[in-house]
Amino acid sequence: VKILAGHAIVPVTFNNSVTANLMVDTGASRTMVSKRVARDLRLSSMGSGTGYGVGGPVSLSIARVESVKVGQVEIQNMPVSIHDFSPDPSFEGLLGVDFLGRFHMSLDSAKQVMVLMPR
Repeated sequence: VKILAGHAIVPVTFNNSVTANLMVDTGASRTMVSKRVARDLRLSSMGSGTGYGVGGPVSLSIARVESVKVGQVEIQNMPVSIHDFSPDPSFEGLLGVDFLGRFHMSLDSAKQVMVLMPR
């Protein structure tokens, strides 16, 4: 885990092929990836929707990934939102509660370590 400007950033591997840095966001209901990540994964949109964040409503696409892996833990067959929400190149999406909620999570920012234990 890297701590940047008070945010925890973790490397996340999708479909065992594409890795991107995502911000840990316990306020995000669904994991979100940038359009670049979606393009590299060749994701097909299953539909569109509206997401709500601090900046208000945004239009986004929804797709399904085969797997989402953080460290040694992995969730399979998970929907993700696709949206470019941040101009900050240090992260390309949000790791949301749809993934995090399946684990007991602890974060040690001083040691820059996140531990995920299955519920």
